[in-house]
Amino acid sequence: MFRSFNGALSYTFAPIFIAVWLVGSAVQAANWTVMVYMAGDNNLSDALVNDVLEMMKVGSTKDVNIVVQAELSSLFSSFKHNGHTYRFRVLKDRLEWHDLGTNLDMADPATLSAFIGWASRNYPADHYALFLWDHGLGWMGGNNDTMRAGMRGLLEDRTSGTFMSLGELKDSLAQSAVFFDLIEFDACLMGMLEVAATVYDYTKYITFSEATEPGDGNPYDKIFHLLVSKPEMGGRQLAATIVYSYVEHYRNAKNGLVSVTKSGLDSTIVPSLVTRTVSLAEALEHALSDPSSVDRLVRVQKEVQTFYGLTGSTDLYDFCDKVADLGGEVGQRARAVKMLFNNDQLIESHYTPQAVEGGLVATSSVSSAHGIAIFFPWFRDVTRDVMHEYRQFCSSAGMSQWFAFVDNLHHKVQETHMVTSEGGFIIAAFWTDSDGFKSSADIDLYVVEPDAAYAPWLGQTTPNGFFSADSLDSGNNFEVYTARERVEKGLYLPVLNLYDLGFESRVRAYCFYSRDPSLHNVITWGPNFMDMYLPAPDPEDWDEWVIYLLSMNFYSDWWIPGEVQKTLSRAPLPAVQAFWNAVRDQYLNKRQGAF
Repeated sequence: MFRSFNGALSYTFAPIFIAVWLVGSAVQAANWTVMVYMAGDNNLSDALVNDVLEMMKVGSTKDVNIVVQAELSSLFSSFKHNGHTYRFRVLKDRLEWHDLGTNLDMADPATLSAFIGWASRNYPADHYALFLWDHGLGWMGGNNDTMRAGMRGLLEDRTSGTFMSLGELKDSLAQSAVFFDLIEFDACLMGMLEVAATVYDYTKYITFSEATEPGDGNPYDKIFHLLVSKPEMGGRQLAATIVYSYVEHYRNAKNGLVSVTKSGLDSTIVPSLVTRTVSLAEALEHALSDPSSVDRLVRVQKEVQTFYGLTGSTDLYDFCDKVADLGGEVGQRARAVKMLFNNDQLIESHYTPQAVEGGLVATSSVSSAHGIAIFFPWFRDVTRDVMHEYRQFCSSAGMSQWFAFVDNLHHKVQETHMVTSEGGFIIAAFWTDSDGFKSSADIDLYVVEPDAAYAPWLGQTTPNGFFSADSLDSGNNFEVYTARERVEKGLYLPVLNLYDLGFESRVRAYCFYSRDPSLHNVITWGPNFMDMYLPAPDPEDWDEWVIYLLSMNFYSDWWIPGEVQKTLSRAPLPAVQAFWNAVRDQYLNKRQGAF
């Protein structure tokens, strides 16, 4: 039974899928049927609602069907709902929907293949597209070891406690027996050769992002408006529409401080990419007998374009560009890989805000992104379990020689090597009372470096920088962190904690960041009002739910400014947990007087 909901959806009113009007009209064959599979039974639940609202601004037409299977989270939604899974056709300002009557496991391959079958039978079309909407973690999504480690993967279902691995996704696509003109991953970090090698047999084009996606994900209103305006477009045109609409959306966003990537790949070149990359790996492995080649590869680790959120995710083109100067077979084979990027079979766009170009706060530069990443981790950043899992993955993907190269390089590199990057930036916290005068409150500026969290009361020297004196000792209402000229590569993220209000009932807090030590270009966040009206629970009781709320700036005594909050809102769970665990450990040390 299909039902329809009229009018704009809002958090203020009934949940998104509650409606009671019947519709009985059959849907005619169309140019396109776009299937959007939205696994929102996790902390992206409210983002799902926003994206459906964007779709409703456009809606289906006689030429384009927009059909969705969606599930929300009872735990992470800002409104109550029955927890059921829904299927619906999106129309302009309303939905034709069907309650499946239960909470399905959206990470089950059978659930996805059943949706694809339902959509293709009920909404036949000349062209089919599948949008996979949720968290992503590249090749690692949903594999057994990453699940045991609490890592988010592709298509997370929190109620069922499951993820869908890439292997399961492949099984689901095979079972559905539908060949797609396009598969789009509206998920973080899926723009990898390993991902393309998994799904290329089932689609003409693949679109995905090498980098972490902002919480808003795709601008569905813009993408679908262009599709319904030109329904005769083919798969390549839709891929280009997604790529350029996505990047332009964030280029023109009001915050202006989010780096983004998006690329579209003709699946017919994937076998050649795999073959040439494997051939390059064979040459690189032979080159490891030369210590100078090992040293050069260590420098590549320092210089190459990587993507925050998945340690080791490395732009393949940039990697080839940097190893080509090894010459000989390595250079020849690296250039052969690069040649596949220089034709119309790859559509690529990226954007790095000028304010953070080369910076290390909240969003990192993607200026050397070229559309496809590969797993090339630093040896200290991965466990044996992860490497064992990657070995198995590469074996199934025809990339065993690439794994052998990476593994052998790890054995060659000495523990003394450290990947570094340009430093010299400044992070500062400043606060006043509610009237703008000097405050007696004790606020601590934490800076989470790649290895741990630090604050001035721990000391004025860290592995990568220097703090001003602790405000409690100096009597100042500011604390400043200055990075060394060279720092360990990674993100440096500020957190403010209101430890004690002093004589105030409320304070105004600000956070400043300058890439330039001369302070000619300063980014300012705030004022943010901090008090003790809604304090976070005792840090010893921080569970996953509290960490989620901390990342959303829910509590009044903790504040993560600006783009840091946006980064954490969609970052993989291990990164979020590691971030807050580092802060918590140091907070407990202060409370217990360990320092």
